[in-house]
Amino acid sequence: MHAHVSRGPNLSIVRPHHLPPTLLTRVCTPWHTRTAGFTLIEVMIVTAIIAMLVAIGAPSLRAYANKSRVAKVTATSSAIRTALETYAVDTEGSYPPAATLVTWQNWRDFLAQFSTPMPATSVEAGIRTITYTAANPETYNVQIEVNVPNGVTGKNIVLTPQGITRN
Repeated sequence: MHAHVSRGPNLSIVRPHHLPPTLLTRVCTPWHTRTAGFTLIEVMIVTAIIAMLVAIGAPSLRAYANKSRVAKVTATSSAIRTALETYAVDTEGSYPPAATLVTWQNWRDFLAQFSTPMPATSVEAGIRTITYTAANPETYNVQIEVNVPNGVTGKNIVLTPQGITRN
């Protein structure tokens, strides 16, 4: 069998004539010395790539979860405002007294009258705090703090007879 010498810029490789250059590494490495599986460096590189992708994606995922929580509480706020307005219509323009809506259970009971089910706890609803004030029977102010980190847009929601404000 004749061998062909291939010369590149800085190397010479001897290979048989009948084998294409793509099989050169298989020919040069005996079959019994090759092992199945991955080398340690290959596993470390893949692990590093996955860690970088997670580091890039985690903040985006967290921001998306916070925005979803704000949207959920905004929808709940709309239901609360509708219930308060319905109560005012039923009572000829009067809103509930401030002393009646102090705890989360008070809110759940109040909203149940208007077929608006609420979770068992305010945390499950995504609400950190909810405060209801009624200076007189013709007006009210509900301040809701969404259970998200500081700096998230829409964290504080204010309900009044005029509408809903997020800031």
